[in-house]
Amino acid sequence: MRKLSLFLLILIILIFSACSNDADIIESLNKEIADLNAKVSILTEENNTLKNELEQLVNQQKTELPEEETDAVESPSPSPTITTAPTLTPSPSPLPAPTDVATTESEEKENTVYITNTGTKYHRADCRHLSKSKIPIDLESAKEKYSPCGTCKPPS
Repeated sequence: MRKLSLFLLILIILIFSACSNDADIIESLNKEIADLNAKVSILTEENNTLKNELEQLVNQQKTELPEEETDAVESPSPSPTITTAPTLTPSPSPLPAPTDVATTESEEKENTVYITNTGTKYHRADCRHLSKSKIPIDLESAKEKYSPCGTCKPPS
């Protein structure tokens, strides 16, 4: 009878210690869940902000495009990719003298920089950050809305 009582006492102690370990594990898992839920809330908020910014950029670009190009950009469902960029047409000027042609072409290349669909920087034509999208833009226009890339260091 003593052995049975001792066995039951040891069994109760083991069960109690196992339950307290489970409670610690459950408590730590609940803390992890709360942390993950907080992160999900933050990411959802950031996602909504980015969606709103994208929608504003698309609407802004639609207003800047001529009418015939606007029809090509509009689609039945919103698309996160902007496929065309506004083109800037220079005002008519007299044709340069034949000796100035090379200078004019190099000046034109210097005055053209490139942006991406989603970025905040402007780049040189050969910059590695232009691998997914490459939209030509006039340097002066780029300076108004974008900052120069730190990697390729375009003219500023």
